[in-house]
Amino acid sequence: MTTTAALALLDSLSAGFRTRYLRYDALQAQLDAWVSAFPQLARLERIGTTPEGRALHVLVIGVEPERRRPSVWVDGNMHATEVCGSSVALAIAEDVLRIHLGGDARGLPAPAAARVREVLFHVLPRLSPDGAEHILTTGAYVRSVNRDARTQQQHPRWIGGDVDGDGLALSMRVRDPAGEFVEAPEHPGLMVPRSLGDEGPFYKLYPEGTIAHFDGAHVPDPYFLSDNKPLRGDLSEWAYTQRGCVAYVVELWDLFAQLGKKKPKRFVDYYTHLTREDLIALARWDAEHNCSRVIRPWTSATHPQLGAVEVGGVDPRVGLSNPPYERLAEVCEKHSAHFLRVAALAPRVQVEQRAVKALGADVAHVEVIVRNDGYLPTFVLSSAKALTWNEPLLCEARGDGALVVEGETRREIGHLDGWGRGLFDGSSALYFQRSRGTSSQRVVRFTTRGKGTLIVRAGSSRTGHVETRIDVG
Repeated sequence: MTTTAALALLDSLSAGFRTRYLRYDALQAQLDAWVSAFPQLARLERIGTTPEGRALHVLVIGVEPERRRPSVWVDGNMHATEVCGSSVALAIAEDVLRIHLGGDARGLPAPAAARVREVLFHVLPRLSPDGAEHILTTGAYVRSVNRDARTQQQHPRWIGGDVDGDGLALSMRVRDPAGEFVEAPEHPGLMVPRSLGDEGPFYKLYPEGTIAHFDGAHVPDPYFLSDNKPLRGDLSEWAYTQRGCVAYVVELWDLFAQLGKKKPKRFVDYYTHLTREDLIALARWDAEHNCSRVIRPWTSATHPQLGAVEVGGVDPRVGLSNPPYERLAEVCEKHSAHFLRVAALAPRVQVEQRAVKALGADVAHVEVIVRNDGYLPTFVLSSAKALTWNEPLLCEARGDGALVVEGETRREIGHLDGWGRGLFDGSSALYFQRSRGTSSQRVVRFTTRGKGTLIVRAGSSRTGHVETRIDVG
């Protein structure tokens, strides 16, 4: 298949994840289509199955997937509501396939694209398929999955569900003189915190659904976290400190930047410090730039326990938790371009012949250079250098045929620097541009007897291994 035909096939297989949010079956079909069309580049590995029977598939991209070499991991949609993560993960996978097929890498320089082809990609586009499916079909909020495994379930509590028959489970409002919310005069349908100057009517806001163990009089608090204990640590911290890996946890949509809000010290304060004016600005943005997908109108309904209610309110799926459909392609392109450049930083171990010196009587010294041509050092990050499992580079030699290696055949050569220096380390100052010495390479010598081929292999579990064959005698 020609490059043009392969790229045309790749384009034809797109399930539209750059313009919409895929449900599970469509996402799975996208992965299957890629693997079927390009078996030499892509395969699926099933790493688990959810309680609702959905497979957790990792897409592995790269030639010779069994060969050890620098690898990267991409996952998305750990939080059920953040379905944009799946689209970005799929975009990265598609762009990597495009690079392997010889296509444009969305502005990635040719040398960096060549490095990307040498890196093995593992892509898990949806970590929480059960939760994401629940979000996409009902709009009801869940953090990760729509399951409640708490053993103490005899107390009154809210259970989300569709009350008015429209298939969604958003919010309900109930008129109450003690209600904490009021409808904003500036934007019909928008609920804002009540202030002293408001005349009403006032409302209580609850999740759309019913109350388990309802006593007919007392409405429970609708908190979704049972104990509100703080969550400490995260995957990126563990990856850096314990595995020495480059890791990101990325919020893929910054709605507040669209509103012109100044970035707070803590991201969560975007939500906790929203003023009434901020909410009105958000509703205005939703109407002007998001086809009013977030602020839904209120409709009257009869609740089986509470009587007269109104259903509607905020639908967070498109515009709040995720970018509008019209902005999705832009988000996918930018994050894929960024991550491909990160992957191109991987270490790249090479081994090559330096010299063969005959010493007489069929004895020779064979010298090889083991070199790291990648940006990052072979230990990748400084946090990994001292970890006991992060083995140094090893260089091994063996004879083929009548050639034998005398003495030590396995040498530990430690770690090698990469060519990367990071930004603004001082080495590029125009008045004093200087390089390091040969810290990115080592010369290794082996003594051989006889004639034949010497096979030299170098690398580690972290960088993978490469080898060269040298004729001796």
